[in-house]
Amino acid sequence: MAKKKTTGVTIVLSDATDPKRFEEFKIWYQDVHSPDIVGTGGYYDSNRYENPSADEAKMFALHETDWAEPTEALEEMRKHIPKWQRDGRLFDGMKVFFNGTFKRIF
Repeated sequence: MAKKKTTGVTIVLSDATDPKRFEEFKIWYQDVHSPDIVGTGGYYDSNRYENPSADEAKMFALHETDWAEPTEALEEMRKHIPKWQRDGRLFDGMKVFFNGTFKRIF
């Protein structure tokens, strides 16, 4: 199967609000949030990276889209947030330091 061409990415720098919950946060992101993001149809891949030497913003998430307008993939994902909230699929101890969507320019 050919790899999809990434037309844009959404990146998120985040951390657990309580350092004691960081492992729980990582597991939630891997097992719940990343699959939910890919399940919206706007993103075809979601990967996480950890900076173990950081004091905060230890998690870097990279969500890849092949949509012509990456901001539309983000808008599609955001439509699902109320349902995730109702279903208890959001992590109550997440702090976001940066969230941005970028379009590929070459």
